[in-house]
Amino acid sequence: MSTKAIKVSLKAAKAAIQQKEFDEALLHCKAVLKEDSGNYNGLVFAGLVYAELGQFENSSTAYQDAVKASPDQPLAYQGIINLYTKHKKVKLSAGENDQLVSAYEGIITLTESSANEAKTLELYVGLANTLCSLGRAEESFNTLQKVCNKLNAEQFDVKFEAIYAAVVTTVGIAQDANIAGFADLIINCSIWFCKSPTKLDKERDSALLTMMKCFQKDSTTYDKCLKLLAQFLLSGDFTLTSLMKDLLIQIKLQTGLDDYFFFCFIHKRYYQLLFYQYYLSFRFFKLSRSSLL
Repeated sequence: MSTKAIKVSLKAAKAAIQQKEFDEALLHCKAVLKEDSGNYNGLVFAGLVYAELGQFENSSTAYQDAVKASPDQPLAYQGIINLYTKHKKVKLSAGENDQLVSAYEGIITLTESSANEAKTLELYVGLANTLCSLGRAEESFNTLQKVCNKLNAEQFDVKFEAIYAAVVTTVGIAQDANIAGFADLIINCSIWFCKSPTKLDKERDSALLTMMKCFQKDSTTYDKCLKLLAQFLLSGDFTLTSLMKDLLIQIKLQTGLDDYFFFCFIHKRYYQLLFYQYYLSFRFFKLSRSSLL
């Protein structure tokens, strides 16, 4: 088969795939690969056709051969991702998850400089979730931290629904991971989630409970968590739930809020709180000045 004939067969395979004539498309793919076993497009088309026909092992083999033939092309990596996230509905084996991790890493390397925000988010969260499936919690945390930094996240946005869900999944399997090392990621994602105006009180409570449970064994991080939570609750953007009031009691006990400050805090008397903070600052200034005289 000449080069021209191979091109004609590839074009015919593509047309058959578009018409969902997968058996016919497979014949064209096999004709191409018989003449050129390393033909990248032929292997990618074959991988897609095998996946549509439910022949997942053959699909995986075709895609893996395509990656070997041309590792600097993204189509085969995307094909592997589609195979294991869209076509194959049963639980993946460890080996299949390893292939999926490699595919995510490969396509991220090739496309991250040009991919739009939505695609970047999809790829990184997919990688994090796959790493979770393999019990690799710290790598999952690192991946989620990287995408947060890459997207320059400063406030809650709908896109962080996916990041938050992946963080919760990672926390769930992070028995031996250094959770304290990822405190900012966990706290920030939880607070972003709670700030969403569409969240129910029980959803906010669940997010805060998940966050607090992460750090109970680490007093330093737990105190930091409480202080950041206090700043968050001071914003007054939403009605305090019963759980949040319980957390405020912990904040009072562990950060030394005095009774009047706490009273203003929990009853949302923010103007009184601001005047009280001004009074404390003025009193501190007078004491500091008198000590210098």
